Amino acid sequence: MSIDPLLGGSDRQTPQGRGSARRATPPPPVIRPAGGRRGSGRLGIALGVVVAAAAVGVGVVVATGGDDATPPTTVAAVTTPPAPTTTLPSIDLVGSSWWLVNPQRPMPADYIPPDLVTPNTPMDPDVTNPQVRAETAAAFEAMVADAATAGLQLQLNSGYRSYEEQQVLYDRFVADYGAEVAAQRVALPGTSEHQTGLSLDVGQVGLPDDQVFGDTQASVWVADNAHRFGFILRYPPDKAHITGYTNEPWHLRYVGVELATQLHDSGLTMEEHFGLVPPETTASS
Repeated sequence: MSIDPLLGGSDRQTPQGRGSARRATPPPPVIRPAGGRRGSGRLGIALGVVVAAAAVGVGVVVATGGDDATPPTTVAAVTTPPAPTTTLPSIDLVGSSWWLVNPQRPMPADYIPPDLVTPNTPMDPDVTNPQVRAETAAAFEAMVADAATAGLQLQLNSGYRSYEEQQVLYDRFVADYGAEVAAQRVALPGTSEHQTGLSLDVGQVGLPDDQVFGDTQASVWVADNAHRFGFILRYPPDKAHITGYTNEPWHLRYVGVELATQLHDSGLTMEEHFGLVPPETTASS
């Protein structure tokens, strides 16, 4: 009998019968998921459902495994918050800081600003509790404080006026000066910026009755600096044919610093800036 040293065996008969002494390689073990004997395919599908549902913010219940699976697991919904929205100023939006009101663009007769407050500034002693909108008041307070550092004392002479108050004012001007003069100096009810709460009349503390604000150094300072606080001179002297009103160096309109700076630098009125110059005035401009 010969022995093959490489095989380490002989040609004698084994209990299983005659044949080579080399043993067959055993098959690889079957690996099953921990959840049971079946269900690996189901698990992959379930996970895909979870991912898809989470993307749209839907909660799902996932059952893993097969016949002897563990209890279903509830997966919390993943909700994506909505993107923030920002409402930009608009000349057509009621209450907006850019809201453009003039004889061609009247406002609702019953409009009342929602946040009227009294600025913490000097006031005309003949005016009782003048009010403007909160943002306008804060800007005016800052402007008055800045003017004080230049040695100028500004005061609030007029603020919000209701439709009814504007009617009384207009009727008085008609009675005193006639309809033609009144139309150039006082807005018809429903077309006054004072009703928006975004406009005010500025004055100088202690100004003598025989002087007008437009002739003061305070007026010059306001014209040069009001835009830094979000105000414009709404009715400049050379734009009466566009705005419909003669020069009013005391009448300020709050539009925000961005637009106020653009209008100050360009020298344009709101009507010109937004392309709303009345057609009948274009030829004379």
